[in-house]
Amino acid sequence: MRVKFMMLSMLLCTINLSAQTWEVPVLEATEIQDGSVYYVQNTGLNLQIAAGADWGTRAVLKEEGLVATVRLDAATSLYVLEFPGRDKTLFRDDLSGNVYTDQTKDNKWNIQLVDGEDFTYTIQAPSNYAGYRANQFFGSDGLKENDNYILKYNRDKDQYADYIKWQFLNISLYEARQAFYRALVHASETTSLDLSSYTTVYETSKDPNEVRNATKELDGEVIDEITRDASPSNPVDLTYYLVNPNFDNNDAEGWTVEAATVNYHEVEFYERTFDMYQEITGMPAGKYILKAQGFERPKNNDSGAAYKAGTETIYARLYANSEVFSEHSIPFNSLYKHTYSGDGTYNGYVNNMASAGRAFSDGHYEMVLTDIMLAENDVLTIGAKSDFRQSYYWVLFDNFRLEYLGFDQDEVVALAQQQKAASQELLENKMQNIVRGNLTSALDQMQGVLDAEPLELSDLYEAYDQLLVATEAANVSILAYDNLQIAIDSARVMYADGAGNEASALQNSINTAEDMSNNFDAELDDIYDSTSEMYSAIFAYRLANATGTAPRVMTNPNYVRGSASILARLLGGVGTDIERGFCWSTHPEPTVLDNRTTEYYNHNGNIYHIKDLKPSTVYYIRAYAMNQTYAVGYGDILKVITLPRGAVTFTLNASVTNSGEHYPRIKEAVETAVEYFNSYTSIRGLHLSVNHHVGTPTAEASYGGYMQFGGSPSYQRTGTALHEMGHTVGVGTHGIWYDGSSPLRADQGRGDWLGDRANKVVQFFENSTTARLTGDGTHMWPYGINGAHEDSGSTVLYIANAAIHQGVGEDGLPPTGGFTTPAYVFESEDTIKYYIKIENERLGRNTMYLVENPQGRLALRVMSGAESLANDSAAWYFTFNPKNCYYTIRNVSTGKYFTYRNLGTNGITLVGKATPGVSENFQMMMSRVNSVIGSGRDRLTTRTFWIIRPEHQLNPPTLSAMTNRSVSATNFNLSDAATAQRWYILTADEVELFEKAFPSTSQTEEMTMSQLVIYAENQQLHINNIIEPSDIVVYDISGRLQFSMSGVSGSCSRALSEGVYFVSVSNRQATKTKKVVVR
Repeated sequence: MRVKFMMLSMLLCTINLSAQTWEVPVLEATEIQDGSVYYVQNTGLNLQIAAGADWGTRAVLKEEGLVATVRLDAATSLYVLEFPGRDKTLFRDDLSGNVYTDQTKDNKWNIQLVDGEDFTYTIQAPSNYAGYRANQFFGSDGLKENDNYILKYNRDKDQYADYIKWQFLNISLYEARQAFYRALVHASETTSLDLSSYTTVYETSKDPNEVRNATKELDGEVIDEITRDASPSNPVDLTYYLVNPNFDNNDAEGWTVEAATVNYHEVEFYERTFDMYQEITGMPAGKYILKAQGFERPKNNDSGAAYKAGTETIYARLYANSEVFSEHSIPFNSLYKHTYSGDGTYNGYVNNMASAGRAFSDGHYEMVLTDIMLAENDVLTIGAKSDFRQSYYWVLFDNFRLEYLGFDQDEVVALAQQQKAASQELLENKMQNIVRGNLTSALDQMQGVLDAEPLELSDLYEAYDQLLVATEAANVSILAYDNLQIAIDSARVMYADGAGNEASALQNSINTAEDMSNNFDAELDDIYDSTSEMYSAIFAYRLANATGTAPRVMTNPNYVRGSASILARLLGGVGTDIERGFCWSTHPEPTVLDNRTTEYYNHNGNIYHIKDLKPSTVYYIRAYAMNQTYAVGYGDILKVITLPRGAVTFTLNASVTNSGEHYPRIKEAVETAVEYFNSYTSIRGLHLSVNHHVGTPTAEASYGGYMQFGGSPSYQRTGTALHEMGHTVGVGTHGIWYDGSSPLRADQGRGDWLGDRANKVVQFFENSTTARLTGDGTHMWPYGINGAHEDSGSTVLYIANAAIHQGVGEDGLPPTGGFTTPAYVFESEDTIKYYIKIENERLGRNTMYLVENPQGRLALRVMSGAESLANDSAAWYFTFNPKNCYYTIRNVSTGKYFTYRNLGTNGITLVGKATPGVSENFQMMMSRVNSVIGSGRDRLTTRTFWIIRPEHQLNPPTLSAMTNRSVSATNFNLSDAATAQRWYILTADEVELFEKAFPSTSQTEEMTMSQLVIYAENQQLHINNIIEPSDIVVYDISGRLQFSMSGVSGSCSRALSEGVYFVSVSNRQATKTKKVVVR
């Protein structure tokens, strides 16, 4: 059974132990001290400074206040009150007296003692602050406002005298006296020491540091007395000096750890790596035993098949080390070591924390770690750790105990001699000269200490520590040279008689590696690189001498990319292959000699994982398969651009950080989910405000970042966090998701998602060409993790969820209240010429191309395909920037860039610049429906694109065609009907296919324009013989639009002032432009 120590905290009582009596420590007001920690209490209401009311951060009064650290600004003699959390202090928000608790501006205060009242203070704004008034102080008016006692810094002293006074309840002193109180009680129970001097300090001192020092001194005396006769046959229990060894308060206080779950007075780690430890000082030198109870379940409960077969691997370890002596550790018990029954069991074994607690109480799963050595003034570290994680991995432990077996100098000397002998043997191996020199010096130092008369233990400890450091370095160096030699020997075997292809290259690599192997002044990294290069040379030699038929393999054209990884699939390459996977590089022809991986997830087939990539970088990948004789077959090459890393951030609010056992689970869930989002989306500007309320059934979230977890541990996992993050970026919370008129949802917002980008992700993970993302008005599936029952803990599930959120953002669901997520949607190549046509047939789809006109603007011109290919004013370069995911578009003939000026006619035009700037960035979005041009073998199936000015709004300016053949910037329209905003972007080959579908000739143009007459007379512009309904646009010499007309036939005239004008007449077949002078 566990022995529990009942801490008495603030009870006003006395205890009599061994005829000595001490009052139980209580919180009391003291003078303020720089660096001490307090509750700041209002004397009028006996309530403490806390956060609440507006946004939960306003300064208010509550029964349980914020812990405040007092900091003195020596330059001004003013004070700052710091609260837990980053950059949180008591500060003045404005000149109206409002005070909040979550910023660092205007946070210095004048704190003064009240005359005639012990330990009572006033808090006032500094005299140089604009809102300062000599008779006004920080305090309350004694009345509640919306159920809160609001604190302000402008409370009038004469009116609110009872509510502007404060006492600082000294937490630092209280906690120091608590520890001292426990030490006094422990000393009186275990020793016969005279405690009178310590009692005086306990009863009179108001200095936390003095109290702490007295506690440390007393502990030392007690340890000396109780361990005097310790020996292996008479061990002394020193568990008292461990902090929180039994987790009696269901917390991890005293331990260094991240995200441990503490409940049932036990510690649990689920599906995660961990290292939980504490450091103990003041322990006597000698030998120790560490005991604890614990078990590990490596995977889901399978009734212990691997344990029973003797093949189970246990990864968690109980460990101890010191600053002098090396670490000792033992593996945890297997869960399956003890069968168990009753509530909370499964398959005859413990299956939750409650049943584990009963098993521990029954004495099961004991662990005993022996031979722990500690030197004088050493630091003992004890703990548990594991570097393993997978689905259903479960580790649980409790009840740490520490026993002291006494000190035996001969045993320490024997240990030192054993280490010296082992280190001496290392000198027979290859190692770096500097490492050899350090090891030799450490051995000489140890020998000198051992030969000294008398033996000085402090010298022995120092020499032992130095020898361990030198020995570890020697082992690393030896291993590096050994591994290099193994690689060289393998290469020599491969080289054989040197008759193979590329034998001379292999021999050169061997010679280089041998030079490194004999270079004992080399750096470790150089040795490692040489080893890697030797194996690369061996592999290259095998490839050069491959035999047999290369396997056939195909690259699946669908893939998923993150900021540092790519997921890809392949087909084929089975049978006698010894290896298949993906190779990649940053150049366009990757081979297995560049980089390759065979790692994969098994999910609807193999998903290969290319990782450790750089964000915003162009990569080329392709599948490969290699047979037993190193013949390699390759699939098609894919160009893949990794995403910019996401920048999602979060805050765990006080309701989470103060939620006890819920906090570590919620913290880990949110941290992990945010990392998935930042690894597999490029979302920026999303900040999560994370809350906890035990009454929330599962969890909830809203668009913009608010999240709240309930009290169920099943809904405090990564999958729940990802699901709720989906709501924060629009799934179920934005009209584009749920609105019945959304162009991205079928069936009035309750059916399939209609965007390509998210559906491609779903198709990739489902390994299907027809799978679709779907959902209702609130949720999405598959991979939506819509409940704890859908959270398998699978890495693939979490990646898929995050990648789908990237996809819906690229399709048109704005993740952060602005526009959609930019991405590489038009797969451009920087050096290829592209030709641009409007999608709308009425606006010239079949006959016109976008060109730079004589005025240096964008305009549509009637041209045949051949004419456009021969005229670089109709040709454009598209350049994608992987860092911001925007495009620049440049005219091939003049080098001018698309640029944004304003909404309206010619709002998107051209500019000549050496380097494009922000105004030259454009986002592109792809249409959702194929355009099919032509038929048969000459059929062109393609998509069109929106060209959009990036702005943080739902309807940013977008390049649009006008009926007069000019262009304009109009507000973005996401609907399929917005054909005046979407453009074909064609290669030269695609232009030729388009031309076959819609032939045009210059003869047609000649016929429609041959009789057209444009002239000026008597300050009148005249246009005659307009054969076909045409659009007329007139600009002055400076490019300003003078007038435009549509659908004009026959003739027209217009009065103009004197000047030079450009007149453009356009119809479905042709455009004619003429300069005229009006006098």
